[in-house]
Amino acid sequence: MSEVVAHYVDSATFGGVEQVMLMLLSGLNRTRWRAILYCHEQTAPERLVRGAIEAGVECRRIKAPRDLRDWGALQAFRGQIAEDQPKVFHAHLNW
Repeated sequence: MSEVVAHYVDSATFGGVEQVMLMLLSGLNRTRWRAILYCHEQTAPERLVRGAIEAGVECRRIKAPRDLRDWGALQAFRGQIAEDQPKVFHAHLNW
């Protein structure tokens, strides 16, 4: 049975970090890990999402919080993480 590894990115452009993410996601041992990519529904770079899907990664587009007081968006994200139950949560470029 594979464990879930979650990757979260809040970037709106495709650059070096996003390229490295695709390399990480593509190179995962699929017998041990099931990867999920969390990204913001409005601003996620399509090149990243497309590359992740082509690599067999599940993509979850989440609502971007307006700020740290946007409890609705934060609670929804927390609920999605609780549902997916990742063993590893890896955040990239989170502000």
